[in-house]
Amino acid sequence: MGGTLVKAIIDLLLMGILSVFVGRAFLRTRATGSLLELIGIGGLGVLGVTHLCEALHILPFMYWGIEGSPGHYLNLTSLAVALLLPIGYVLNRRNKVV
Repeated sequence: MGGTLVKAIIDLLLMGILSVFVGRAFLRTRATGSLLELIGIGGLGVLGVTHLCEALHILPFMYWGIEGSPGHYLNLTSLAVALLLPIGYVLNRRNKVV
């Protein structure tokens, strides 16, 4: 439980810090890369919440951590969405928006 809880707290802290900076950049530029970064940060936030629920045994009907369960697929989907974060970063750097 300890490792999962630490991962969740670090993930949520990282998501909070990144959302402030990327949100400001998106409001300033309205660039596609910044939008992809924001969506990726949202996925990172959901990933942190799923790990928090797993560590604290919240919503046990989701069967957190068991392969093939709804919690497993929610975790996997949020990870896939979080991969938009580096894609948006690369787009911003390529277009020199940030």
